Amino acid sequence: MSGYRSALSMPVIRFSLVAVAMLALFSGCAADRPIHVRIDNDIRRPERAVVIFFVDGLGEREFDEALAEGRLPNIATHILARGPRVENAVSCIPSITYAVGVTFITGRLPGHQGVLSNKWFDPSTGRFENYCYIASYQQVDADYASSPTIYEILHDRVSVNIQLAIRRGVTHSIDNWATSGLNWWSQNYTGVDCLVAQQFELVGQRSRWWGRWPDLIMAYFPAIDKVGHQAGPQSDAYKQAVANVDKQIGRICGALKDVGMYERTSLCLVSDHGIVGVTPDKLLDIPLLLERSTGRPVWTNRRTAPGQEAKVLGKYDYAVAVTASRWAAVYPLPNAIKDERSRLASFSAALDQFDAEAASGGIDAVQDDLRSALPLWMTEALAHPAVEMAACSFRRGRVHVFTRDGHALILRTDGPPERHTVYQETGHTVFEHSSIPSADLDGNSDSRAWLRLTAHDRYPDLVPQIAAMFDSERAGNIVFFAADGWDFSLADPYGGHGSILPGEMRVPMAFAGPGLSPDMSIPYARSCDLMPTILHRLRADPYKADDPRIDIDGIDLLPFSNSCHR
Repeated sequence: MSGYRSALSMPVIRFSLVAVAMLALFSGCAADRPIHVRIDNDIRRPERAVVIFFVDGLGEREFDEALAEGRLPNIATHILARGPRVENAVSCIPSITYAVGVTFITGRLPGHQGVLSNKWFDPSTGRFENYCYIASYQQVDADYASSPTIYEILHDRVSVNIQLAIRRGVTHSIDNWATSGLNWWSQNYTGVDCLVAQQFELVGQRSRWWGRWPDLIMAYFPAIDKVGHQAGPQSDAYKQAVANVDKQIGRICGALKDVGMYERTSLCLVSDHGIVGVTPDKLLDIPLLLERSTGRPVWTNRRTAPGQEAKVLGKYDYAVAVTASRWAAVYPLPNAIKDERSRLASFSAALDQFDAEAASGGIDAVQDDLRSALPLWMTEALAHPAVEMAACSFRRGRVHVFTRDGHALILRTDGPPERHTVYQETGHTVFEHSSIPSADLDGNSDSRAWLRLTAHDRYPDLVPQIAAMFDSERAGNIVFFAADGWDFSLADPYGGHGSILPGEMRVPMAFAGPGLSPDMSIPYARSCDLMPTILHRLRADPYKADDPRIDIDGIDLLPFSNSCHR
């Protein structure tokens, strides 16, 4: 045995020494030196290029605090001083990384592109997907097949993706498997962000393969989100992670200058969501509540192995997906809904009756019946301080939202034109606004008018986005959003996201580059607007909304010409 141990110890020692050496090489010291990017003179430099800085987990509030405290000198110099910042940028519902990341590159809201969250269930097939494993985190690209990516639309251009798992159609991806994985395993998360910048050296080397510098580069920085979950958004570690991303953006901009691309490149800073503070003692376990209250089996957060889908549909009554701690989707399965005498069936019927009465103005007459029809487990959840809101939809275009003492119906008519109407219970207001003044439409779509009207509300842009979320059956029929300071999972002890409050929904979005000026005005934007805006910046002709290849929810935010006024 002693000889076996000795033989085993030598490679372990060697591996440990290599690991220490690699950490020293690829963590702190790498952040302090400039990036050495060189390309030959015969390498083509495109007239128009774009670099997207996708900063995971950076909310508007934390961004503004860092900016005011002088902790973002590179972002201030290279982006904010050279182009417009969106005054009111709003994330997707749900405000969760995979959902928003796919929206960034497709221009479609989560309910329209099919990736609802990092974890979701498909009740039509019995498939439960969870991207939060090493074996599955890159398996997302097949799950939004009906939505072309910006990489696929620009198939004749050179595109590079650094670190992001969502990359279908990109020319080349750089994943930093050895070095990033080592830093991640050792919890040196800011070291991973350093490596994202460092990989621009590899981009320079690969340019020789393509004979040109890339037209589009996506640089994904994951550390702020991870630190926010573990330590909270007001922690020193979170603030240091934010400052580190700023340093990496400065290094990248220096590299762009070295290769003669700085003045030709449009820079875009975006985030998928903010992080809000939570504590481990403020928790509501919704799958456990559901199982205890109904006495029925619940499948939750586990991937279904191939061939297991039918078993899940046949054996379980509910599936539940809990993601990023503050979003929980409930999927009633056939066993829960087939019995017409069941509480869930009665509740669905009561919703239908309310919908029928809403248009005729008789909602107060059925209000008490609707509340009394709520399944007991939903009543218990809504009474808990952890729940900000529950949203329910059993029919496309009809969403019921419940708070502790309020209820409203969102009714969407698909048109054209598409319109959203809100019917609120008298005396218990859920939304600050129930309708859009005709003046607010001003030639814009109904959906965009709701964005403008509610961007500063407690629930920014909720009315059109929640209706769009339920367009996908992968959203479930009942979705819970967490209240301030609470979460639905112990996986993220001090920071979470996925709910509908401003701390998660309001995010920074800014652009810089040729023809842009900080004097330009972009009053409102959604995450889905990134794709058409970047597409427009890269195409030789103005973006055409009627392009048959492009079915999107977003709009172009920037002018194509060199004019600095909009």
